[in-house]
Amino acid sequence: MTIEETFASLEDTISVLENKETTLEDAFKEYEKGIKLINEANNSLNDVKKKIQILQDENTFESVDEDEF
Repeated sequence: MTIEETFASLEDTISVLENKETTLEDAFKEYEKGIKLINEANNSLNDVKKKIQILQDENTFESVDEDEF
């Protein structure tokens, strides 16, 4: 599932939880689903953060003094 799909699913879960006609049992199921989605989103974001850090580390250039030219 992409991060966008995860966020869309979270929005759906929130809508169900906000619905006053949702039963307590259904609300609990949606809550559990929401917690899993939040963990999945956090993991995806952490993976992206690590990849960005690796790219930044690989593309770090030493500063060049203008007098060297």
